[in-house]
Amino acid sequence: MKKIRALIAFQIKVALDNKIDFLYTFIMPLAYLLVNFFSSTSKHIHTANQLSILLPFVGYMVITGVINGWVMNTLMSREKNFLKTFTSIVGNKFYIFTANFFVNLVSNVVQISLVVVIFQMITNSFNFSVLLLLIITAILMDILVSLASTIILVSRMKLSSIPMILTTYIIVGLVLSGIQTNNLLFRVLLNSVSMYTLTSDLGGLLYHISDASLFNITSVLLPSILIVLVGTTLMKKVPVSSIHTGA
Repeated sequence: MKKIRALIAFQIKVALDNKIDFLYTFIMPLAYLLVNFFSSTSKHIHTANQLSILLPFVGYMVITGVINGWVMNTLMSREKNFLKTFTSIVGNKFYIFTANFFVNLVSNVVQISLVVVIFQMITNSFNFSVLLLLIITAILMDILVSLASTIILVSRMKLSSIPMILTTYIIVGLVLSGIQTNNLLFRVLLNSVSMYTLTSDLGGLLYHISDASLFNITSVLLPSILIVLVGTTLMKKVPVSSIHTGA
C-alpha cells in the first residue's frame, strides 16, 4: 500500500501540473453547457430533462479525461522510460496503472460533479438523486473507457497522434450518438465502439432500473462485458519500455 500511496502522490502532482487539460475537460464543457441553456427557449428543467442534457456531457468529460489523463500519462511516462524505471522500483506495472487510474478517476468525478452542481444551481434545479446517478455513471464509464483505451496503449502509436485520434473519436462519437435503433445486435455493436451512446444508455438504465426492459439491459451489459474482457487481457500486454526507441 505504501508503494501505491507514493505513486498516487506522484500522479496527483503530474495531474496538477497539466493545467491545460482542465480547459478541455472542465471549462469548455461547462461553458458550452451554460451557453446552450441560456440560448434555449425552454427553461423548465425536470429530472428527465437534466439527464438528457447532462449525460452527453458526462460522456464527453469521461472520454477526454481518460485520454488526456490515463492514456497520455501512461504513454508519456513509457516513452520517457519512466514507466520502466518505476516498474523496476515497485516491482509491478499494475501498481503504477492503479495509481494513475485512481487519480484520473477522482479528477474526472470531481470535475463532473462540479459541472453538474453549477448547472443545477444556476438553473435552480438542484437534485441530489440526479447528481448521484451521474456520479455513479461517471465512475462506471471511467472504468470502461480506461479499459477500452488499452487498445491505444498496446499499439505503436506516437504521442503526437493522440490529439488527432481524440478529436476524430469525439466527432464520430457525436455523430453516432444521434443514431436510434430497436435492433439489439446493432445497439450492442454501437455501444461497443461508441462510449457516448454507452454513457447515455447506462445512465438511462440506472434511472429506469426498476422497470428496465431486457433490450436496455442487454444493450448495456453485453458491450460492458466485452470491454472488460478485452481491456483486462490487453492490460497485461501493455509494454513498460518505449516502443519507439527500443530502450
